[in-house]
Amino acid sequence: MKKIFLFHLLLVCPVIFLIWYIVFPNYLWLLEGNSFFSFTPDFAGIQLSLPSDWAQYVGAYLLQFFRFRTSGALVQMLFVLIVLLSADCIIARLTRNKGLLWLSFIPVIWFMSGQFADVLLVRSMWWCSISAVLTLLVWLLTIRRKAPVAWGERYFFSSPFFTYIVPCLLLGFIVYREVTDEKQKETEFISRIDHLAENRNWDAILQNVTPEMTKKNSSLLRWILLALSEKGQLPERMFAYGVTEPACFFYERVDKQFCRNFNMQFFRALELDNELLHNAFQAGILSPYGNSFRSMRAIVDACVHQGRNRMLAKYVEVMKHTSCHTKQAQLLGEYLASAGVEDKINSGKNTSPFFIGAHPFLSDMARMVDRYPENRKAVDYLLCGLLISKDVDKFYKVFSLLYKPFSVKLPRYYEEALLVLATQHPDILRRYPVGQEVVKDFNSFHALLKGGTMNQKMLEINYRDSFWLFYYCMKAVKKSAEN
Repeated sequence: MKKIFLFHLLLVCPVIFLIWYIVFPNYLWLLEGNSFFSFTPDFAGIQLSLPSDWAQYVGAYLLQFFRFRTSGALVQMLFVLIVLLSADCIIARLTRNKGLLWLSFIPVIWFMSGQFADVLLVRSMWWCSISAVLTLLVWLLTIRRKAPVAWGERYFFSSPFFTYIVPCLLLGFIVYREVTDEKQKETEFISRIDHLAENRNWDAILQNVTPEMTKKNSSLLRWILLALSEKGQLPERMFAYGVTEPACFFYERVDKQFCRNFNMQFFRALELDNELLHNAFQAGILSPYGNSFRSMRAIVDACVHQGRNRMLAKYVEVMKHTSCHTKQAQLLGEYLASAGVEDKINSGKNTSPFFIGAHPFLSDMARMVDRYPENRKAVDYLLCGLLISKDVDKFYKVFSLLYKPFSVKLPRYYEEALLVLATQHPDILRRYPVGQEVVKDFNSFHALLKGGTMNQKMLEINYRDSFWLFYYCMKAVKKSAEN
């Protein structure tokens, strides 16, 4: 039986580890960021008072290690290993027939089928604990058996085929199911884009997210718009990705942890630390643990950036009671030792006297531009938001205040909007000259537009990413803020 036990270990361990390490690494990162753990008695008391009590507490402890790709994959592999070895021991003690040990893969595939959805590890903890208890009970009940009798040795299902081939087939089936599951693949892809945005890898986001994807998934649309803004390409490419309303830029008043996590990235990009802190606190509260590692790290970064040393000192103490942030806590402790614990709040552009989200998005961006006219990202959000709203008259009023005539080469969509305005106000082009190629394209577009529905397909093909097609042919699609 030892050889079969070894065969099971060599078969399962590398496969399960590689699934999580190669196929779902970003999902592991997401689970760690949304979780929280502290060795402090108050955290333990709160968790142990919940219905899931100890299972959620131990699960929270293990989720800390999902921060690192290797340790996260090892923990997930360990869960499967415990279930497998427990099943092997139970079957071996009850049947005394090594040919039936392939049956242990039945609970394994059952467990693995729900492992991805176990975001708090509560299910995994119960599976492992029940498996261990059953193994102990079976061992105690069979320990006094003097003459063990093997059961079913002569049956076909005890043959070498079942012993060695069936486990491979069962494991192959569940691996194929997990790897090809569309919902799990989508979750991993979204986690990957989220991870790239957290690391500010905007080029990778632009390379991996296509217009077809954003038209189906509005979460990806927000990330691609954020990446375009960071690269200065928002007024050049945004209409290629299916924008429909200014609310596409971020989540307005949506109290979900996922949405607040994105808003942290959005306001970090705008260098508004006050709003970053606000959304970080909200994201932490919305976590099942009342706080989250991702929120904690965002708050710490904002405190360092702003000089909020008193708040930083409190979070450093929190970090010291975790397992995977001790090195960071040590570095921050050294920083506080040299800088002191008194606040040294910077009064630069990263502070804001108002809350974003208290008013409509365009109103907030207008107030931002009024306060920080040099903030290129805020200017683009305001002007592009007005274009999405199809309010070209207000667009021109704001545009003429921010762009001096003959000053710089205008972004593509601003030129296209000026040509639309020039159909009613030709003198606009005297102040803001537009390239001849753009004028020719607009004349060609207008000629096709006059052809009516007969030319609709050609318009969509030739001008699918233009402001003109959006302005003249697209109807605004109202979506809920949660989309």
